[in-house]
Amino acid sequence: MRTLPAFRLIAGILLLSAAGACAYPPIPAAPDSVSRRYGVNIQRTMQRLTSGQSVKICFFGQSICDDGQSWTHTIIDTLKARFPRATITSVNKAVAGESSDSLLKYVAPQLTGVNPDLVIFHDYANSADSYERLLQEIIKTIPTTCEMLVFNDHVHNADQTWHDLWSLQLLPALCVKYKLGFNDTRTMWKLYLQVNYGDSYKWRQTSDDGTHFNAEGQWLQCQLMKPYFKSTAFALTNPSRAAIPGRYATATQVSGSTYTVRGQAGPRTVLRCVNGCCIAKKEDVRKITVIR
Repeated sequence: MRTLPAFRLIAGILLLSAAGACAYPPIPAAPDSVSRRYGVNIQRTMQRLTSGQSVKICFFGQSICDDGQSWTHTIIDTLKARFPRATITSVNKAVAGESSDSLLKYVAPQLTGVNPDLVIFHDYANSADSYERLLQEIIKTIPTTCEMLVFNDHVHNADQTWHDLWSLQLLPALCVKYKLGFNDTRTMWKLYLQVNYGDSYKWRQTSDDGTHFNAEGQWLQCQLMKPYFKSTAFALTNPSRAAIPGRYATATQVSGSTYTVRGQAGPRTVLRCVNGCCIAKKEDVRKITVIR
């Protein structure tokens, strides 16, 4: 068996180390309009991840999330590293080249019997109506316990006015209507391009063909998906001035700003939660509303 000379081996190690380092500009901090959505409507998945259970993730949509996109593999590797006790498997059922009207016919053949815990989904919308029909078909096909995480359109060579309208107004409204996770990657994509390259629509920086990601785009998409995997369960610690001094409880998000509280303090309504300190009353209620 041939062995590498020592200097070539060292050079190879240095090259791999350099490749592992980030060669791209930093990503700006997410504005509150983006970060406040992190974790919303995927808390069953997060609970399974954090408690070390099995989690099956299915990618579905068109080419932006098909199996040829390296970010889909990297995000799974990231989750495995972050939640080593969980058994995470993934399957990719995306169909390249099919927009919302034509993808509809693939839903049942692609998703029946997959039984995922989470579907990560993206598709370019021909219209709000065709996209909504597509969502309805997906929801009908996947298990009732399955959650969906939808992300919006990145900056690419297309009608930016329509994609801004769709991604930042129409699609978020649909996700609220159907209680789906919604990751506003488009806002972050535009912010990244503006801060680092001086133009929020400079799509050539992250795409070679005007649609699909180049290496920087693959890296950026993965980085923008990572923070959405956030547990919204938090400890309620109450100072002496609180209604329940010295008590502790756990609040778990149900949907939006509605939480269920369990623990020594019993079920309560939290009026305000600031820096982990929550003021509570109405001990007989089972749900709380958090005012941030």
